Amino acid sequence: MENNSSIIKSGRINFDEEKEVVSWSKRAAIEGERVAAMSCSGHGRAYLDSYSLLSLDEEDDDDNEEMSVVCECNTCYTGSQCHTFIPSCPANAQRLRIWCK
Repeated sequence: MENNSSIIKSGRINFDEEKEVVSWSKRAAIEGERVAAMSCSGHGRAYLDSYSLLSLDEEDDDDNEEMSVVCECNTCYTGSQCHTFIPSCPANAQRLRIWCK
């Protein structure tokens, strides 16, 4: 069996390494689709940032349905899905409407 340095130099890749690349890209596609489907109640955004949403240490990644998507909420909203309005928020546009009349 060839060592990794000879595989890199020759530009060839064995089946096991190719399978890992496909597994990684499949996992990334699943993560991306799930994050894109998150609405964050219309008051925030979900990011696929520095943390993987599917555990890379899991042996059975295809069956991993446990996922934690964290929304980054807009100003004046809070909660896991940005569904809670903060009434005392200084950027509350509803209060400005009264002042402008």
